[in-house]
Amino acid sequence: MENSRFRLIEEFCNKHLNDKRYLKHSDIDLFINMRLTGLYNFLNLLTEENKQTFFENQSKNNKYNTEIESEKNTILEERRKMIEENSQKKISNLKNISEIKEDSILNFNFPEFEIYFSLKLIVNGYPIEPECLTDLVLNKNFNEQIIIRYKYKDLTPDSYLSITIHSMQFQNEDSNSNILGYTRINLFDENYNLNQGKHAYKIYSKFDKEKIQIANNQGHNTHLRKNSIVNSAQNAAVPLNSCNSNKNNVDENLKEIDYLVNSFESTNILNAHSSINFLNNINPAFGIMQSEIVKNYDNYLLLTNPMQALSKEAYDFAINFSEKLQLLLGKSESSYLEVSLQKFNLPVIYEEEKNPVYKQFIKTLQIKDANGTAFKIDNIIRDPEIRKGKNFVSKDNPITEKFSILSRITDDSVAKDLRPGPADTQRINELLNTPDFIKLEDSDIILFWRYRYHLLEKQIGITKILNAVKWGDNKSENEFIQNILNKWTNIEMCDILYMLSYRFCMNPYYSKTMHPKMMEVRNFAVKHLEKFDSNQLNFILLQLVQALRYEDQNESQLKEFLLIRCSKEIELATSLYWFLSVEADDSDVKSSNKTSSSKDLISNPISSYKTIFMQFEQSLTEEIADKIVSQKKILEKLIKISNELSKARNEEGKRAKLMNIIKNEQAKYEMSKFEPLSLPINPNIKINGTIADTCRIFKSAKYPVKYSFLVTNESQAFINSEDPSVFEIMFKYGDDLRQDQLILQIISFMDRLMKSVHLDFNFTTYKVLATSKSDGFVEFVSNCRTVQDILQRNDDQITPFLREISTNDYDKTLDNFISSCAGYCVVTYILGIGDRHLENLLIDKNGKLFHIDFGFILGKDPKPFPPPMKLCKQMVEGMGGKNSKGYEEFKKKCVDAYLCLRTNARIIVNMFYLMIHSGINQLSENSEIALNKLHEKFVPNFNPQEASNSLLNKLEESVNAFYPYLMEKFHVWANYFK
Repeated sequence: MENSRFRLIEEFCNKHLNDKRYLKHSDIDLFINMRLTGLYNFLNLLTEENKQTFFENQSKNNKYNTEIESEKNTILEERRKMIEENSQKKISNLKNISEIKEDSILNFNFPEFEIYFSLKLIVNGYPIEPECLTDLVLNKNFNEQIIIRYKYKDLTPDSYLSITIHSMQFQNEDSNSNILGYTRINLFDENYNLNQGKHAYKIYSKFDKEKIQIANNQGHNTHLRKNSIVNSAQNAAVPLNSCNSNKNNVDENLKEIDYLVNSFESTNILNAHSSINFLNNINPAFGIMQSEIVKNYDNYLLLTNPMQALSKEAYDFAINFSEKLQLLLGKSESSYLEVSLQKFNLPVIYEEEKNPVYKQFIKTLQIKDANGTAFKIDNIIRDPEIRKGKNFVSKDNPITEKFSILSRITDDSVAKDLRPGPADTQRINELLNTPDFIKLEDSDIILFWRYRYHLLEKQIGITKILNAVKWGDNKSENEFIQNILNKWTNIEMCDILYMLSYRFCMNPYYSKTMHPKMMEVRNFAVKHLEKFDSNQLNFILLQLVQALRYEDQNESQLKEFLLIRCSKEIELATSLYWFLSVEADDSDVKSSNKTSSSKDLISNPISSYKTIFMQFEQSLTEEIADKIVSQKKILEKLIKISNELSKARNEEGKRAKLMNIIKNEQAKYEMSKFEPLSLPINPNIKINGTIADTCRIFKSAKYPVKYSFLVTNESQAFINSEDPSVFEIMFKYGDDLRQDQLILQIISFMDRLMKSVHLDFNFTTYKVLATSKSDGFVEFVSNCRTVQDILQRNDDQITPFLREISTNDYDKTLDNFISSCAGYCVVTYILGIGDRHLENLLIDKNGKLFHIDFGFILGKDPKPFPPPMKLCKQMVEGMGGKNSKGYEEFKKKCVDAYLCLRTNARIIVNMFYLMIHSGINQLSENSEIALNKLHEKFVPNFNPQEASNSLLNKLEESVNAFYPYLMEKFHVWANYFK
């Protein structure tokens, strides 16, 4: 017996499963999709009181309706006469009323009713939130699309949709007075097949629902019985194949269906799209539901077994079934909702092999082959013999991919008129708040592609539509570029950066799946870059240089744009020169990597950067080229001095050697006085000497050197300090400054964004410039002290220091301290700056606090349990204490800064996204995960009040953190005993 059972299973698998005759529900990674398409017998849902109100309103509209119809006929008659007279078109070609948009009266119809639907999905007995709401429906011919944010693969066999019908016409003090009725849709039938296609479901009034509940409580039979109420919890279906397909009299067929409608009062009475399923000749295996009514008798015979062909009368009944069905529904005393469920090209059966909880739902599965022979197999889906032997269903799922493609195909004329409903609008808004580089799910791709023209009108979501384009499909690419991209006018900086990112890479070194049309997207971005002024361009130049690595190395409009634009201005030229110099630096590349094929060399980023670097040097004007040469001279001097200092054994020896060099005792370095040279960190500043007494060597692993340079008279206008004759910089040799350079660029950019809306947080935006991967300049901020030093000198208090540095206006100094604390608290929290201790927090002579040393970013921190922000109790006490006006002002400023930066979240994230291949370690490792966390810091799904509260909670958490306080003490003790 066991062997025969196993042979039966194996025979079934060989015959039906290996040729992919069906799908598993667990393979369908799509959101539940359906349409509500019709409502029959609306009046039957109304109480007598509501009916009276309804007819009164109709009678009031009647006389106006008559006048409007008369007016419509007059207008149409005039149009017909005009067409006849001019002989331009035949009368039959006259536009339909619905197509004549310019004449509102021809489109006007009084509403039959004012209703809307709410839908709630129940899975495994639990409601899935939120419920869906449709738009307002005004007549019985409607087409409301519903996309439920829940996937087919996650359904259980008892999953169902509860639909409630609400009226906007009949409302009073009773909160439920606007509910007209309910219905329920079981997503799987009794044989665990996913219901597909078009169905009509009986609507129960709220009074019927009460009766059903009573019947359930009394233990009534849940199966359909004549002259009884259907238990809506079962939603049992009356299949049309219960009709006798061999009847010769069509009227008898009608009577039998009429009996189903009026006597059985079925919740789900039929499948209208599979109207010939009741004829028992289309393959019923797995509950297949045909997508269309058979229109041709010969084709019908081809689809079925010719030996089981029907009589002509039965065939005639089948092809007219849809019309007769509507007639029967209209005659019924019950109301019905017509629903079009998602259709797949194959039947879908319930399958869940992982979760043992679901096993209780599957007992016996009935499967029919093409000849209608039924097999009952216990637990076939879970049968261990099948699992050990053959692969039950191939892991490949071509239907999902095909459905995704078909769902994206929308005729332009149709797509231009599509408007999202409330649910789609909500989902679109949610997705617009996600990072641009996040890969969209299939349903979201369909959503943005479907409403691309609507988004074009609104000028929002260009990056999301870019992600929804089917790259590699010429039709999709051409339509997007011609009809969407080239008509988009509101291009923002964040959009441009994303269009130039890795997502649209044209360099085979980084991407193997390139599409030629993506180059048009990149060129489109470059065209809009041309509109930026020099200051705007300089703020994002670091990212644009990174974007060059994703360009086509043979033809790059971005490269041409940068070479031309930056060769004309000294600030842009200097920045581009040193940015390219860093990328062309191959000192950290092993020699084995240099022996590559010619093809690899063309696409290799270092090789291409070297080529661009040489081209840029050749494009410079003579004046700018001379300034670049002078910058290289001072850099060479400082590198030679650093190499000389490295020979000294200790700090004292290094300092003595430095003084000897600067005081001209070693004349070959010419540091005491020299011809004017331009500084790389600020090309407008020319220096011609060094003040030895104020130069110093810092006690650090690489022993960076601070230089005090004498500034020429013509350059002093570019110095913003009390003594413009001196400019101080720190030169670091052996250190990679690219990460500090990036963070300070982002902070400066944030400062600019906030100042553009009149928010000044007194940032100390000093500059950092990497001149290679192992050296660079840091602008030195003079007259400042570390917070650690201030606390040690003032009995663990900041207030005495603030009073000491304020000459006449303490309030101004305190305001500078509060504003700068607020600004840096917010930006360091957003950027995830780690390793914050009191020695890398400084306060200058004006009371402005600022941060240095950005070795840990995007949430990385060497210390355990770091607080969200570096806000110690001494800083709060310096503001006046937690209950002071100063601290309240601090919190308000923090919220102002945070809300401003939230509106610019996309550009901040995209600036980092363009740096993912820059070689900055803490950004390159798991970059998308890190950038997701960065984006989450902006709490994009919160409203402004919720976002403000979340930030204030972070402030409170930081102030009250005790563990960081202990770590700070350990840090001080460790430095003391060094």
